Amino acid sequence: MVWALLTAGLCFLIPESCAALFIFIFAAFYSAGEGPIPFTYSAEVFPLTHRESFSVATCLFFASVLGLTFSRILHAFTLAGAFGFYAALNVVALFMIFLLLPERKQRTLEELDPFTSLI
Repeated sequence: MVWALLTAGLCFLIPESCAALFIFIFAAFYSAGEGPIPFTYSAEVFPLTHRESFSVATCLFFASVLGLTFSRILHAFTLAGAFGFYAALNVVALFMIFLLLPERKQRTLEELDPFTSLI
């Protein structure tokens, strides 16, 4: 995914570019990669009453942050720099996913529920 964003950003520096192709490639990899992680993770970690609302609220919140800040980032970094910035954020997200999210393999939902230890 990072390489698709970087290539799309660098394509904007070329007069006859094919940046849209790499944006579509990024979207295809994102849909099968990091895109569904909040929904999958929250479906297994949060209690049943909060599962859907937490994941949807988190995704929509960060989508709105992206939409509200893109014009300022575009003005500050230019088009190639904005795509490079978002590629760097993808690298940070990749490390955060691997380092901060606990392993859920071979655990039951009761072992993952933080509220059962309080009862």
